[in-house]
Amino acid sequence: MMKHDVEQMLKQDAEQMRTEQPPAGDFEQIRAIRAGMQQPARRTNTFGRTSKSRWSRVWVSAVATVTVIAILAGINQWNPLFRTAALSEAEQQANDNWGDLEPFRKLSIHMNIYDSLNSAIKNNYIQRTNTSVTQNGLTFTLHALTADRQKIIYFFTIESQENLTVMAPSISRFISPDDRHVISEGSGMWGGAFPENPRLYKGMGMIQLEEGQAFPYKMIGRFQLRTTKVDFLNHPKSELKKSDINILPIFKIPFDLAPQFSLQEPKIYYPKDLVYKWSKGTLKVTKVELSPLSIKIKIVLDPTAAQSDPYPVFPNLYLLAQKGGKLTPLNNRSGGNSGGTADDGSFEVEYEFGSDLLSQPDTLQIALADGQKHTLKLH
Repeated sequence: MMKHDVEQMLKQDAEQMRTEQPPAGDFEQIRAIRAGMQQPARRTNTFGRTSKSRWSRVWVSAVATVTVIAILAGINQWNPLFRTAALSEAEQQANDNWGDLEPFRKLSIHMNIYDSLNSAIKNNYIQRTNTSVTQNGLTFTLHALTADRQKIIYFFTIESQENLTVMAPSISRFISPDDRHVISEGSGMWGGAFPENPRLYKGMGMIQLEEGQAFPYKMIGRFQLRTTKVDFLNHPKSELKKSDINILPIFKIPFDLAPQFSLQEPKIYYPKDLVYKWSKGTLKVTKVELSPLSIKIKIVLDPTAAQSDPYPVFPNLYLLAQKGGKLTPLNNRSGGNSGGTADDGSFEVEYEFGSDLLSQPDTLQIALADGQKHTLKLH
């Protein structure tokens, strides 16, 4: 999609919202459009694999949340919740500092796990490992990690002792050192080397743990690393052929997981009265699950409304943790939301946010862009 197409799409979204809400000022509209250009924005729903459960699964993408945030900033100037939710990422993160892990912070600032990692670092829920393995002129260092019952997030670097550009690992696998069974066949990884130092790759990775899986206290990470003599970072027009890529033997990185990570059981709530009126029907929050590294909120659209639009694009949801008088926004950002149709014809979607559970908030404020909000008490 071309840049002007995205801008036009965001203008249309803002226009549609103005038919349902008081108009936002010009400043808010421009801010929404420009901020939205920096976010992944997709209007279509992509079908996923059918689940073994009674739900038929479908991946639902939310339209750029910043559009709505800027508009609600104009219509809710009086409300601290919405005023806090409308802060830009730069404003929210202005005072964040990850100490020795600060070089990794920029790798996740646009991801929905950012708030979870920020909370983990503030609450000393990070395990420093600093485990290094060197072979064939490359050093792989696992600097730190954090985990809960659902996922493991790790911080790593790869450095070349030679004048080579380090590329992203092509394969990762995590196994148990005891019985060699596979804990995770791969992991999501992101990061990169940079033009000022192509020899150093900074990266992060996330391992999803299956529900009911025994917590893995010991693991061996197996990584396939790659380098090239072509300095494509400083010379982007350089042609990088397959023959230019050097694939190294598997790196084996053993590490243990601190016992504290297995002690944090998810906290699950089934609220009865969190209901919102939406233009397409009635929305009801049916489940809220809090873990140290994520908060998941399940919302159901009533059957009558779901029949008229089997795959609706759900409204943006805003979440703030409150402790005392302090509100902490927890962003969904561009994280994918999963949903499906139930036997009774209703449609559910699960939003995943960052978490501030480690700070022991008193309540969660759950709001829609039109000003409707409910409070979930956590104690």
